[in-house]
Amino acid sequence: MTGKVPVKIAGKGCILTPMRRVAAYFYSHPEKVHFSAVFPGKAVLCAVLFSTFLLPAAGEERELALPLLAAPINATWAANHGEDWYEKGFRGFLFEGLLDDLRLFPTEQERVKRFRLLHADSSAGQEDNTAVIVSDADAAAPDVTGVVVPGHWNELMDEISGANNRLCAVGVDRNFLHIHLAPDEAWFCDPLLLEIAEQRFRLAGQLCRTAKLRGIALNTQSDSFIYDYRWDGYGSDLTPETLAEGTYQFGVRVFRAFIRAYPEGEIIVIAQDTETCGPLWFDLVEGIFDAPGAAEDLPVRLAVLEPPDIGNRSFFKNYPEHVARLLNARRSRNLRVPRRDTGVIFALEPVHYEKDIPTARYPLKDYRPALYAAALYGDTYMLLWAPKGGWWQIPPDMAEQYRHLKQGGVAGVRFAPPVPRTLDAYAPFLYRDMGGRVGSLEVLGQEVEVMKNGRGAALLFWEDTADVLHLSARTGIVTAVNLMAEERLYFTPKEDRVLIPPLYGPVLVEGIPLKEYALPASVGMTMNSPIVAGITQSPVEISIDNSLTVPLRGTLALLADSAYALGAASFPIDLPPGQSASYTRMLRGISSLGMRPEFAISLAITRESPITRKIVFPVAPEERFSFFCDGMAPGALVADPFPDGGQMPLLLSCDVRGRLTCYDTGACAVRWSRRVSGSCTSPPLLLKDSQGDVRAGISTMQGRLTLFNLAGEEKLLLMNRAKHGVAPVALTTEENTGDLLVMADDKDISLYDSRGALTHRIPAPGRAHYLLADPVQPGLFFLAASGGGDTPDAKAEEPDGGGHPRLLICFNDRGHKVWDASFAAGLSCSPVIIGNVAGVGPGVCIGDSEGGIVCLNARDGTVLESYPGKKRSGAVLKMAGVPSVPGGGAWVFYLANKAIHARPLAAASSGEKQREPWDMRVDRPSVLAPLPGGDGLVVGTADGSLYALDTSGALLWEDHNGLGAVTGITLFNSTIAQGSYMCAVCSVGHEVRGLHIRPELLPKVPLHLNSLNAP
Repeated sequence: MTGKVPVKIAGKGCILTPMRRVAAYFYSHPEKVHFSAVFPGKAVLCAVLFSTFLLPAAGEERELALPLLAAPINATWAANHGEDWYEKGFRGFLFEGLLDDLRLFPTEQERVKRFRLLHADSSAGQEDNTAVIVSDADAAAPDVTGVVVPGHWNELMDEISGANNRLCAVGVDRNFLHIHLAPDEAWFCDPLLLEIAEQRFRLAGQLCRTAKLRGIALNTQSDSFIYDYRWDGYGSDLTPETLAEGTYQFGVRVFRAFIRAYPEGEIIVIAQDTETCGPLWFDLVEGIFDAPGAAEDLPVRLAVLEPPDIGNRSFFKNYPEHVARLLNARRSRNLRVPRRDTGVIFALEPVHYEKDIPTARYPLKDYRPALYAAALYGDTYMLLWAPKGGWWQIPPDMAEQYRHLKQGGVAGVRFAPPVPRTLDAYAPFLYRDMGGRVGSLEVLGQEVEVMKNGRGAALLFWEDTADVLHLSARTGIVTAVNLMAEERLYFTPKEDRVLIPPLYGPVLVEGIPLKEYALPASVGMTMNSPIVAGITQSPVEISIDNSLTVPLRGTLALLADSAYALGAASFPIDLPPGQSASYTRMLRGISSLGMRPEFAISLAITRESPITRKIVFPVAPEERFSFFCDGMAPGALVADPFPDGGQMPLLLSCDVRGRLTCYDTGACAVRWSRRVSGSCTSPPLLLKDSQGDVRAGISTMQGRLTLFNLAGEEKLLLMNRAKHGVAPVALTTEENTGDLLVMADDKDISLYDSRGALTHRIPAPGRAHYLLADPVQPGLFFLAASGGGDTPDAKAEEPDGGGHPRLLICFNDRGHKVWDASFAAGLSCSPVIIGNVAGVGPGVCIGDSEGGIVCLNARDGTVLESYPGKKRSGAVLKMAGVPSVPGGGAWVFYLANKAIHARPLAAASSGEKQREPWDMRVDRPSVLAPLPGGDGLVVGTADGSLYALDTSGALLWEDHNGLGAVTGITLFNSTIAQGSYMCAVCSVGHEVRGLHIRPELLPKVPLHLNSLNAP
């Protein structure tokens, strides 16, 4: 026998734990296992090793988050199949059908009627009998002498207690009570409703204590109307401040009622997401997190139902920090008390129903890595969401056997159709012997997670490995477990080395000595505050964990970038196994924008080669101001009420909930805010009358446009018949006699003056998609439309309103058409107007669905420049243009196919340097905006980052401190310092930030990057 010998072990027809399933797979897949034939003893050793995998697990490692099923499942029925649920990978349930929400019991309705505080709802479908049990009076509600409970309450608690005991016996022991903050009632401002809610949460605590459940999972229904100040359930006399304080007190009081009843209970707060929630939701969550008070050991975790991009692993890794920063920024009370850590639980909904058939929602290739990412980066638990079921089958005859159970409603046992076998792969079974996460390192060109388990260190590669991994100084076997198929490969040492060939990811390579990877990954450095451009004085902290099994003795040194001083930064260490140490120093120096200072941490161990790890931090611009909106802000505009430029201008922003905010960027304070009915998806507009007075307009999706003066007084209301969101524009007239307001609907294009008088009405040539106007080209506006008009080759509008517009028409301020142009590929995004193109005047750039770019003369429609799309270039998604300036020509920048593309417009003059087009990869770009003075552009991304690039693609500055995806960027000149400018950034995190960019802090030699990613 020579060469590699396959060994096969069979394990068919057995119910196996995830660990045993791996061993069984090894037995049945010989081609995945290799041993050296010249060492037959190793085969015996491995046979013994594999046999241990088939033994009952003595104690699984719990470092990964434990999967919980949030579904309308009956506890007694689930307990009868507890082993099956354990084998699927579930470790607990969120039980419904007990206290599902805060609907008033009939006796509570009568009490509300007596006090005339609200009209009683119909009691249909609720309990037809109640009982009263006496409990201790709560300090927050001294007049409460009893708690109203549903009928058969004692029998229900006995039923849940028995079911939970049986589930715990098989390892499914993380069971919670699931309750919804519903229905929509004035819980936050009605004292009687607050008392009733406290009673309900006290009752929930008694149930959890009696049934020995882990705690409560409150679905806050974060998209509910009750979190909006404008909800008609609140009285008109209630101010936003009053509602905010009432919401906070509600969160504190109801959860303190739960904690008093069940001090050991865990708390999970569930939200749809943190982007679409109303402003009062943050006050509720602040109250919930403050409810435990000094009980720091009482865990409170936040669960987010649905990640925006399940295939984006960086979301799972970065989101907990993002949520912590967001909640801390929104915090407004008890600021002197340190904020408790925010544990984030991820939730996935892999199965949903198509009619009555359970169906997979995600591709398996995306779901399995996302499952591990949610388990690895989440806190303690992860939720598998199944509001309609889909994970189990119940025949009709079996359902009849459970009709006597008290747990009913949505959790009653009823017929459930068979689950397709294809969904078996979507069960959350995880390779639980991965161990605990130590840190991250770059290995083979990709960032990997370094784990520590019983076999030493392990490397988690999320993607395929392209090169051979060399491991030295090995005396044992290295294994590689494919986490998609749970395939296991074994690699033996040869000449004191182990070579791991390229593998398919995600894969866990384990059995590596701790010193090789775990020790370097356990060395870290954090900045307690970002490095801000200018004079830098920032505390830094370096830390080390002894991940070895022996004491760690040596010296830890921090080496700073040459631009900084740290003082003495060498520390002797003597750490027992499992212990950690951290050291703080003050970083001092001068930081320039665009820098990425590099720091080196060196660990010198006695009789070992030094271990060095390099860490890079970005330099952030100064944050001049920030304020929060009621929702996502799609953009902002600048109004300058001081023509002499003596003060900073006003910033006007609106959010999706219809709130217009006027912010004084000089005083760094909100001047006023106004709310209108409807939702807004476009930035506000500015309209000047014939006297030069400015008005701010906010347009809603419901067809209402409201104009306010800069003092916040409503001046005009116009209605639009549009059934889709075409944002109106302000048109500067050629005679400069005051701006016109241009609105488009399905039938007409209407022009109004600043007083609301109709001046012209033009029949629409088809469905309007985009309106465009800019003061750099007065007297003209542009319409992108689908439909023929008098252009024969333009595609007719599709019946459902889909497709790309193929017609661009130029009109003047008298309502006459000046020119039109058609495009076979269709416009895939809004065109942009560029102030000056090669000296011929303003140009209009369009991007098409095939990645092509065409620049037209704004005055006559002639083509100035064109770049046809290439194969697989993708549609143009966003555009920005830089006009020609002295010493530089015009550029157009656009997003397509996950990259930024820059193209020069028109030929350079004889005295100009030849300009070359360039492309750059970027992770999830969302917004483009040109820099002032034709210096380049700013790119905003979906993770909240900003990158400012010059026209050659070099990095001018960057910022990674946003609170969500960038939705709008506005740049304007600043009077704080000569030549400086402000960058106002709007985000889905409800925040508007102002970054101050000073020219003397810009880099002398900007960095040229291969791609735009955070360091």
